[in-house]
Amino acid sequence: MNIAQLLSPAIEQARSLQDQRTESYALGILAEVYEQTQQWSDAQNLTQQALLMAQAINAQDIGYRWQWQLGRLLKAKGDTEGAIAAYNEAVNSLQYIRNDLAAVNSEVKFSFRDEVEPVYRELVDLLLQPEENSQPNQVNIEKASKTIELLQVAELDNFFRNTCLNAQIQSKKQDQTAITVIYPFILPDRLEVILQLPQKR
Repeated sequence: MNIAQLLSPAIEQARSLQDQRTESYALGILAEVYEQTQQWSDAQNLTQQALLMAQAINAQDIGYRWQWQLGRLLKAKGDTEGAIAAYNEAVNSLQYIRNDLAAVNSEVKFSFRDEVEPVYRELVDLLLQPEENSQPNQVNIEKASKTIELLQVAELDNFFRNTCLNAQIQSKKQDQTAITVIYPFILPDRLEVILQLPQKR
């Protein structure tokens, strides 16, 4: 029996119990199976259903997974703009979880390297894709550097196992005429470096 056949009764049982969290999770996992077999339309449809259900019960700890999955699916279909929007939503959900741990089930455990870090890295990769044989646009470079900073804060939170540091990203409004920042960033197929010179990037 394959995974899809196993998940179908789980989805039906969750519906009969009106357990939206479990139903959302089962739909999302089924969508992931379709993603792996490159059945893009079915995968996207199920992912959107799972996401709507997670959002309806404010389950951001699983909702971010479906936003991330939707981003991957849209990227695979060539919809870069839609993929970036979905990845941004996933990052926003992760930020919400980081800043408001009381909203997350205490039993939820994340594997940072497998389930959190890739969301940020894949978004940066998308943002820094060249546009028609040219450099990425300035808006995307700015968003990429902001995402790198968010990842660094998330890495600190993960390392110290709490948010007691309440790390804040330093405002760029502070004396921009005297600050130079270098963001080296390793991606699967290349190394990207963003150089922020005084008053410009």
